Amino acid sequence: MAGLPSTSPCTGDTKVTLASFDLWNKDRLVPFLRERGLPVTKDVNSLRALAFGATVMRAPLVPTPQEEQQKRCEDYNSILTVDGKRLPDPLVDLKCGWKKEEEGMQHWPPTMYADMAEYFCLGAADPEVDMRKKLMGDYKDGKAYSYFDAEFIHEVLYHPLSDESEVCFVRSTSARSQRRNDEPHQVWVALQKATGKILTAYCTCFAG
Repeated sequence: MAGLPSTSPCTGDTKVTLASFDLWNKDRLVPFLRERGLPVTKDVNSLRALAFGATVMRAPLVPTPQEEQQKRCEDYNSILTVDGKRLPDPLVDLKCGWKKEEEGMQHWPPTMYADMAEYFCLGAADPEVDMRKKLMGDYKDGKAYSYFDAEFIHEVLYHPLSDESEVCFVRSTSARSQRRNDEPHQVWVALQKATGKILTAYCTCFAG
């Protein structure tokens, strides 16, 4: 890596020492630390110690805004891809054809609690029985209905994609739990029409 001492472990030598940074001035230390998201307002000796620690710990570079945006786009595209096929983006590609509840509810797939539990458990980093217990507890407590009853969840729209499509979308907006006057989150779910199986889903909230 450019700018590292020749004894840096990043170059294959694990004998890097604090003394390796004695000749580094602030002009060299500041960009090195900033690239790794570390503070740059300390005195020069503290900055050298930080640079030494970052090198030994192999602190990763902080992504640039462009890299972060590209990663978000890649992640979103992966959410839209089901069984190797990319679905249209409900927030961008489907500008018309949405049916309001009065007309669309009769077409909603038979999605049940078990389908939601399966989807969340498959998406969990460590899908254990505890996840199912938590979901069942929330279900029995009526948490989802309480949010609906409090009008956190707005009207649910339905989109069939086409008569031939085996997949449909439902989408809605959800008020923020802490700041209800802020812009609501956009939520969509792709469902299998015949079975109600949840294929993929997305929310514009921080958790996604």
